[in-house]
Amino acid sequence: MSKYLIYLPFAILGGFSKFFFHNPNDLYYSLIALVICDYFLGMTRAIIQAEFNSIKGLKGIEHKIFMFFLIALFQLLDSFFIMNDFHCTFMFRDATICYYLPKEIFSIFRNFYRLTQNDSIGMA
Repeated sequence: MSKYLIYLPFAILGGFSKFFFHNPNDLYYSLIALVICDYFLGMTRAIIQAEFNSIKGLKGIEHKIFMFFLIALFQLLDSFFIMNDFHCTFMFRDATICYYLPKEIFSIFRNFYRLTQNDSIGMA
């Protein structure tokens, strides 16, 4: 019984994500991949540069949660328009995802640049 208790949070998370994000498309999956890559690259940078700060990391996680909350909100708004025959297909959700995709790509590049920066150059 206790070995199945580990699966409970994942089942709850999967149920909520299926409820809020009815039909995830390739944009949504690419955003998830970029968010995971950005998170792990940021954690790696913080550990290597000894700037690991739990408050700063919590703010980053809050931003990511708020981003997915907005996507879920616009998904529900699109579902309302589809139910009332306005003939739009997830327009607001896809626009929100397209807004956050370049931000995540820029954040990955910024973390990678800071990770590869050497602060000892020019310190003679």
